[in-house]
Amino acid sequence: MKNLFLLLTISIISINCKAQTIYPLEGPYGTIEDPKPWHTKDINNIRNPFIGVWKAKQGTKEFTMYLYKLDKVPNGLYGPQGLQFKDGIMGYYIYKEKGIVKMNSKKWLLNPRVPNKKQYGPFFGFTKDGLTITNARFIDYGIKGKNSDGSISEGKRADAKLKITNSTQPLKMSLKLINRPMGIRSGGTFTLDFSIPTSLILTKISNIPPPL
Repeated sequence: MKNLFLLLTISIISINCKAQTIYPLEGPYGTIEDPKPWHTKDINNIRNPFIGVWKAKQGTKEFTMYLYKLDKVPNGLYGPQGLQFKDGIMGYYIYKEKGIVKMNSKKWLLNPRVPNKKQYGPFFGFTKDGLTITNARFIDYGIKGKNSDGSISEGKRADAKLKITNSTQPLKMSLKLINRPMGIRSGGTFTLDFSIPTSLILTKISNIPPPL
């Protein structure tokens, strides 16, 4: 009986230690200094307007973006690892010129079902209002680089800003890309096979992206 009581006590303590505080994605939030586990969770489906398939055309260029929910993303390098999480958005794109596929970036998309891992791919970001995503990570795989040590870097990182610009169907979304100087080590060089347009207006053509 004494051993059973001790086992139950340890189990209760363990459960309490693992309990997470849930914050809504739109706030208010926990802080990175908070030592207790927390999860900024999309309780109210704030991400839904972004999720789906988006398409834009500029002359002979065609850009299609596929966006998915990505749950429980680790907080990054600034908080206690394994304690703080946030629901995000990830995706990939297909880029065509004159009907020819120049890039299908799906092969760089990481498995969203791997728990408790950082997920980076062609596109990765967060929203708190369901209308804007700022400072998102976007990789332009048309720009390739050679590092100073001779290794090859596939793609050039850009900061992406997405904004849904209307409330009627079909939804419209602006995409702006700002290339970052980082991504190639000092002394590296770039070659340009093609480059994704840095400013696009996309139309939502489906609320359901294809299965991964």
